[in-house]
Amino acid sequence: MFAAAPGVFEFVVGDHGVGVVDTLRTNPRFANLNDAGTALELALSEGVSRHTEVGRGLGFRPLFVGLANISHAMRFRTGDHAREITRNKDRDILSRTLQKSRLPGFVCSVHCRLPPGG
Repeated sequence: MFAAAPGVFEFVVGDHGVGVVDTLRTNPRFANLNDAGTALELALSEGVSRHTEVGRGLGFRPLFVGLANISHAMRFRTGDHAREITRNKDRDILSRTLQKSRLPGFVCSVHCRLPPGG
């Protein structure tokens, strides 16, 4: 989905798959992972992926960094947690992980705003 208005663009992408916890657990390094909040934080970290083969699975980090550079707010949801990242007026990035009602799969929403006069 997407929505657009002058100076604002938001898009949401989701899937009804197994979610981030079960996906990461296919990598032996994360076999004991049980918490969706921790899974989201890991998935947005450098080099974390379900893949173990060299050259595969760079994880969400490159996408996350690119989106962080153009967005005002991002929200990632899986299982019973959300990871919210917002940019304040000073352009500092604030993030928090929150417990939410259970949601199957994975959802990412990105809200972009043009700066005043931009």
